[in-house]
Amino acid sequence: MRTPARTSPVSIAWSVSDPEERANLPRDEVSRVRRLPAIELPRTSSDELVATLVRAGGRVLARQEHGVLLAIRRRLVFVPSASWVSEAVLADSLRAARLTPESFRELRADALG
Repeated sequence: MRTPARTSPVSIAWSVSDPEERANLPRDEVSRVRRLPAIELPRTSSDELVATLVRAGGRVLARQEHGVLLAIRRRLVFVPSASWVSEAVLADSLRAARLTPESFRELRADALG
């Protein structure tokens, strides 16, 4: 015969924020990878993206065959080695560096030219 599990009068699960303050966003809006607005960005290679992030104040922490790890604005950014980086990698990198698409274009032009 099994004994029923005891329940505790103290619950260990609680909500940190007020339920009325939490937004009920659709699942696609809560996604970790957010797309940039419909602003056309140039196709960028991983080397160009790393050079641009360094120009924006980033510091290369590690460089290996599979990618580059950078520190920028107290955040870590990993740029995988690729001839062209994906939109998600570009969006994450710009968000971490707090760069607008316009400032990215300017820094990219300075880094390449």
